[in-house]
Amino acid sequence: MNSQLKEKIKKVLKKFPALYNFVIFLVIPEARVRFILRRIVRWPQLHVNYLRKRSTLCGYGVYPRTKEMNLKKPQLFDDKLLWLKYFRYNSSDLVAQCYDKYLVRDYVKSCGLNYILNEIYGVWENVNDIEWSALPEEYVLKKTNGYGEHVFKYAGQPINQEKVIQELKASERERNKIFRATGDLFAVKNKQMYVCEKMLHSETGFIKPEDYKFYCFNGEPKYLLYIWNRQQSSYYKETFKDVTLADRSELFFGAENVEIDRPSCYDEMLEICRKLSKPFPFVRVDLYVQDGRPIFGELTFTPAGSQVLYHVFKKDYSINYDALNEMGGVLQIDNQAQ
Repeated sequence: MNSQLKEKIKKVLKKFPALYNFVIFLVIPEARVRFILRRIVRWPQLHVNYLRKRSTLCGYGVYPRTKEMNLKKPQLFDDKLLWLKYFRYNSSDLVAQCYDKYLVRDYVKSCGLNYILNEIYGVWENVNDIEWSALPEEYVLKKTNGYGEHVFKYAGQPINQEKVIQELKASERERNKIFRATGDLFAVKNKQMYVCEKMLHSETGFIKPEDYKFYCFNGEPKYLLYIWNRQQSSYYKETFKDVTLADRSELFFGAENVEIDRPSCYDEMLEICRKLSKPFPFVRVDLYVQDGRPIFGELTFTPAGSQVLYHVFKKDYSINYDALNEMGGVLQIDNQAQ
């Protein structure tokens, strides 16, 4: 279709604004993205309802879910997390900084916690600029504003650099779509970069290190999601505790009721969580333990976009209102202005 014909069609369509906007929506991808953004910013409840009915994220289109999401008067844990995302975190520069896996280091330092930062080997704005030959035998390569898909290079194992570059570029193209679909707009405020960190090892003999994921509310850690037996990214075990390490596995779908060894630095980890989580109504502080000392992982504000919440279901896939009520009561938000 030549440009003159396009202009004629455009001129005719403009006489019918509704039809014109509909056609633009169909043929221009950027118009669809703008529509999604407007829906997130202006009508969060509409966006939530859409995801609940159509998304294939866990709990949305996979398992039966009859629970309505209430952003106007949120009481339950998942409702409050979504409210925080749409009405507080998406407009917060601090949240955007702390979500970024490289920029968050400055925040950790400002809390006086330099010593818990993992060693980094390099950071690049362009994936083509990664200095592969300068990297050690093993490392972890991360997208600073990504959603997983870390590159793990183990000692003695070769790495296909071209394949890794293509995979990172592909995930970069998907980044905006993913975060706009979930409504996590704070995740796309900063430029995507690539950071290479020191490889951490399991303290109990598995391939990947054990995770200590502390659920923190207004500066106080309340629960611990502990993940171990990490063989591959999709295979692991987990248990859910309160911070006294008393079992609360009934609050987390798939959690096992097992005892875990208390690290010698456990009290120090709790204090670290208090310092890092103080400005936020909710944040999950992810830590590791290496050689008896805590190592910072990341700050997670909306686990899986606040859409994938393993506190929603019981093992029979019925709604876990006990978990949602208890944790919703712990999460205090100020929604009076909304």
